[in-house]
Amino acid sequence: GAIGWGWVGAPLAGVVVATYGLSAAVEVHAALIALSLVIICPMTVMVPKRSGSPLAVAGIMFRDRVTFFFFLSILVIGQLTGAIFSFLFFLLQDLGDTGVVMGASLLLTCVTEVPVLAYADNVVRRIGLMNSMVLALVCLAVRMGVYTIITDPWQVLYVEWLHGITFGL
Repeated sequence: GAIGWGWVGAPLAGVVVATYGLSAAVEVHAALIALSLVIICPMTVMVPKRSGSPLAVAGIMFRDRVTFFFFLSILVIGQLTGAIFSFLFFLLQDLGDTGVVMGASLLLTCVTEVPVLAYADNVVRRIGLMNSMVLALVCLAVRMGVYTIITDPWQVLYVEWLHGITFGL
């Protein structure tokens, strides 16, 4: 996914936005979703049996402090990542980007995902799961902080490589 989207799709999306505008990218995205649905709908999916009631699962999640903070970290990382995915391109557009930096940004984020995903098990074994989560949160905080002070769209590339750490760990 990171290679197909980030190394091919993202640069092409940047060209589409630069040439035809942001609305064209939305239309291309909608067409690709429709194509995906045509491919996915005929597939058969195996549904696993439930292992307990939702309350029992929630009880496990909140049983001890470490587990609670682990799931809380996942929630925060998901919320911050969603904010980046939802609003970063609007920021870049407001700073004057025509789509080229958007494509370069996606290319950089996906290129950095691949090695981190390849070595994530080793990193987690070496520094531990909770330290991996702290590292991901710190990288997200740095990214979000830099977004608030950049004045040129190209400056976003200084921190986009951190996405590999926040996503891959």
